[in-house]
Amino acid sequence: MPVHPSSVGKILFTYYPLCLTCMTTILNSLTLIILYQKVFRQRPTIRYMRVIALIDIFILYGWNLDHFFRLKFGFEVDRLTVLSCKLSTYINHFLNQSSAWLRV
Repeated sequence: MPVHPSSVGKILFTYYPLCLTCMTTILNSLTLIILYQKVFRQRPTIRYMRVIALIDIFILYGWNLDHFFRLKFGFEVDRLTVLSCKLSTYINHFLNQSSAWLRV
């Protein structure tokens, strides 16, 4: 049975955000574990790096899981309830800007 290019592309675009979320969660968690070592605790710039790693984890869940759910299951997280809309908007917009400001 031949596989159509559109179905391969749809599968790729559906599962790529999920794989990206899983891999970056693991890598950001590894970054947090390293930055919480005793050697780094006394340095003030490491505190900013820890916060940036935490914010990046939340940003990934906001954007990428929304894309996965929309393509795989046909619904958007921010359209389910008022609370999910407010949390999704907060995660997708405010945390994204605060992460950029911390980098500056």
